[in-house]
Amino acid sequence: SSGINAEWPLRPGENTKLSTVYNKCAEFVKEKRPEWLNNFPKNIGFGTGIEFREPSLLIGPKNDNVLKKNMVFIIQIGVVGLKEDEKEYALMLGDTVVIGDTGASVLTPSKKKIRSVSIFLKGEGDAEEEEEEENIMENITRQSRRTAVIDNKLRHEPLSDDKRKEHQRKLVEKLNQEARDRLSAKKNGYTEKKKVQTSVAFKNLQSFPSNDPDIRNLKIMVDKKHESVIIPIFGIPTPFHISTIKNVSKSEEGDYVYLRTNLNVPGTQVAKDEHYSNPEATFMKEITFRSNMRKTLAGEVPAMHLNNAFRIIKEVQKKFKQYENEKKEKRSDCDSALIPLL
Repeated sequence: SSGINAEWPLRPGENTKLSTVYNKCAEFVKEKRPEWLNNFPKNIGFGTGIEFREPSLLIGPKNDNVLKKNMVFIIQIGVVGLKEDEKEYALMLGDTVVIGDTGASVLTPSKKKIRSVSIFLKGEGDAEEEEEEENIMENITRQSRRTAVIDNKLRHEPLSDDKRKEHQRKLVEKLNQEARDRLSAKKNGYTEKKKVQTSVAFKNLQSFPSNDPDIRNLKIMVDKKHESVIIPIFGIPTPFHISTIKNVSKSEEGDYVYLRTNLNVPGTQVAKDEHYSNPEATFMKEITFRSNMRKTLAGEVPAMHLNNAFRIIKEVQKKFKQYENEKKEKRSDCDSALIPLL
């Protein structure tokens, strides 16, 4: 950090241009190692912000943009094409810095010793010889493996048709055994514990329709796709899966429409088979909304929204119950189909 602040003009100000920073570095290289100047890069870093690499903030000889406080730069100073003992190598040093009132502060205080930042690559000749040896060994291994597999298939493995029939026979035996276990358990007075699937309104935040105008205006919104009803509770849109709604009713009293929603909670007859992760928590049993039937100045009737919500909830409830009944029928058909096989 001290080296950067002492040698580099990385200070905010009208006279501190990015081209000035580049020229100062080039002068330093020319003074210390003039033979490196021809291999010096065309830019030595870039600003980062909204984009990882801001094109307008390249630290190059032709960029006259001015440094400002709180700007963040990724400094990359490198020299390529260097040769020593007939071996070619490159040097590259990088840091992330932020511009402060008096200079730049390094945000990447990592190890910078040669052994910590050096990467050694093998020459092209060594890599080609090693690759040829690997290819030869791989071909020999592949040929021996293929021969062993063919011999094994010819001597030991049955035909594919025989394997399929054997697999089908095992599946039939497994299904029959499961049916026998269920029937014997019922005869002995035991009942099979059903696997209860918890209904989830939205599996992730991305599927939640947060941009819907009804949700933004804190109104009741019915999502047919996810079979869910989104109800504002204390100013927060809260989703309820349609299976958690016991029933919904609508009534009119005077100039108001009332929408009453009863929910399934632990302990009720309808929700006795439902799964609750925390049955001892506090549950909402009933929610009632009221809306005016008089027209507003804009010519709208607020109660129309409750009427539409009541109608759509009834439709989604009906479709969900039909779907659940069809699943139960399919399960019962599968169980009855196994009985003749006993």
